[in-house]
Amino acid sequence: MAEILKGKPVTDAINNQIAEDVSNLKGNGITPTLAILRVGERADDLSYERGAMLLMHENATVTICHTKTQDVASITREADIVVVASGQMEFIGEEYLREGQIVIDEGISYNDVKGKLCGDVKYDEVCDLVAGITPVPGGAVSLKTVAILGKNPLN
Repeated sequence: MAEILKGKPVTDAINNQIAEDVSNLKGNGITPTLAILRVGERADDLSYERGAMLLMHENATVTICHTKTQDVASITREADIVVVASGQMEFIGEEYLREGQIVIDEGISYNDVKGKLCGDVKYDEVCDLVAGITPVPGGAVSLKTVAILGKNPLN
């Protein structure tokens, strides 16, 4: 079962640990890299593009896909962290993911059939597959959280 990643306490703890880990790695001549993939076409995508540029400046490998990208699943399976903001309820299922990934679900929609809020990821389908996932509702949704969850690949 994937670890449920809740906002502030996770952010604070991971933020402090990442600063220490990156400093130690750089002290040993290693610059950490990270692959993050975002799927979606929301109007506020510019914030993701700015974040992608910041990560690339730190030598991270960043892949940005659109919901119309051919074979998105083959791309998402390669990422360490998958940020989903597709604007399409329950768009990402287990065929898009693999073991050990961190999944940040930025989507939120009301599912009339289930009678509850849900995200762009099929949570029940993937929670036993991935290492960590943000639930909807109740997850940690922000660009800063995406950056601090980069701790997983540092390990």
